[in-house]
Amino acid sequence: MPSPILRVKTFAPERIANYLEGMIRFLKITLLLFASIQTSIFAQSTSSTKPGACQIGPGQLEALLALPFMKFDQDQNGGWREVSNRGCKLEASLLIDAYLADAPSEVSDLEKGDLYFHAGQLLAMSGQYNLAISHMLRSFNPRESSDTSLAWNTYVLATTAFLAKDKQRLLDARNRLASSRKTRENGINLNVVDGLLHCFDQPYAIAYGTACRPK
Repeated sequence: MPSPILRVKTFAPERIANYLEGMIRFLKITLLLFASIQTSIFAQSTSSTKPGACQIGPGQLEALLALPFMKFDQDQNGGWREVSNRGCKLEASLLIDAYLADAPSEVSDLEKGDLYFHAGQLLAMSGQYNLAISHMLRSFNPRESSDTSLAWNTYVLATTAFLAKDKQRLLDARNRLASSRKTRENGINLNVVDGLLHCFDQPYAIAYGTACRPK
């Protein structure tokens, strides 16, 4: 009796690409739905907002995710910042995660790093320090030179040290930042880190504020 012939089904590359694209869209929508539900397990972090203030309609979600990077990240009254300005820090962080899940192809690695850091800040302001640290570390720039005009990695290490409540590590990073190139960018970040040191025992949402920084 002849052995049965096994037929292995193969799929065209285009079909595989369409499947993966569909999965990305599914994950993105899942994140968006989670971001728009105020009865989530994190709702307490936005308890100061009015009921329904953090909800994002489906049409608005699609429009937000279609924005180019500068409009999504840098517009002070648009993109994720519009959601954050309502007092919805956690929802804004989840919106950034959804954007990153299927970011436009023109968004660079450095720009993605900016988004990860901003999402981390929003998580930290919501009291989710562990999640904040993991997001911020993903903003690391592996190609940063020792003579850079923006000592970004040192600033990230200082911020995560504050969130981990490691004062010595925060102080060490602060001193490295102070000894970096004297540029406007490094000066601004040093001022922020000095504020974190000054208000070390306060929550990040307070310590990051201008009231804690040197005058």
